[in-house]
Amino acid sequence: MKMPQNTTKKVPLKEKQKSFIEAYIKHMGNISQACEDVGVDRSTYYRWMKKPRFKIIFNMALEQHNDLIFQRILNLALKEDKDMLKFWAKTQMRHRGFVEKQEIEQVGGEVKIDVKISDEIKKLFEEQA
Repeated sequence: MKMPQNTTKKVPLKEKQKSFIEAYIKHMGNISQACEDVGVDRSTYYRWMKKPRFKIIFNMALEQHNDLIFQRILNLALKEDKDMLKFWAKTQMRHRGFVEKQEIEQVGGEVKIDVKISDEIKKLFEEQA
C-alpha cells in the first residue's frame, strides 16, 4: 500500500509511525498485532493518535485501504456475493451513508419491526438486479 504523501516538510512521520500504519492495514485494523509487529506499546499508538499530523495521515491511509477493499468487495458482489457487499457497506462505510436502521416498537401485544435501508444501499442492489 502506498503511503499518503507528506503535505508539509515541517513534521514528517517517523519510520515507526509509517511502519505502524502499514502494519495496521496489513492486519485489517488489529491494533495489538500492528503494535507487536512494529515493537511499540498500544499506549504509543494512542499517544500518536493525539498528534494531528499522524492522525490525518493514518486516516488518509485507512480511507485509501477502505476504497481498495470496497472495490474488491463490489467486484465480488457484482459477480456472486451480495451478502458480502451488504456486510462491508453496513459495517465499514456508515460515514458514507451506507446504513441500515432497525426500529422495534411494541404496541399492545403486537411487535412492529421497521427496517430502513439507506438510498445508497438500495441503489447498489437495484443496479445488480
